Amino acid sequence: QYAGAQLLLASVVEQLAVSAQPRRPDVCLLAKNSGGCRKPSVLWYHDARTGRCALFLYNGCGGNQNRFRTRERCSGRVPVRVGSSDVVCP
Repeated sequence: QYAGAQLLLASVVEQLAVSAQPRRPDVCLLAKNSGGCRKPSVLWYHDARTGRCALFLYNGCGGNQNRFRTRERCSGRVPVRVGSSDVVCP
């Protein structure tokens, strides 16, 4: 009886630990998107094909969430909050 409860508790604790870790959502798989507008700035995006971060010209609005201000944030050394999740691209 106690062994079953301990096993259940261990499973719940493991699930909580996994869900608390930053994860790689689909954001990291999105293609770069320069967006619209006319306020260009140089940002970083995660290139899913190469598995590396690269610079691109972002036009200031629109686009998608695969854009980061620094290489460190893009590469996952610094998790980035996107919605309710912390994003870590590999």
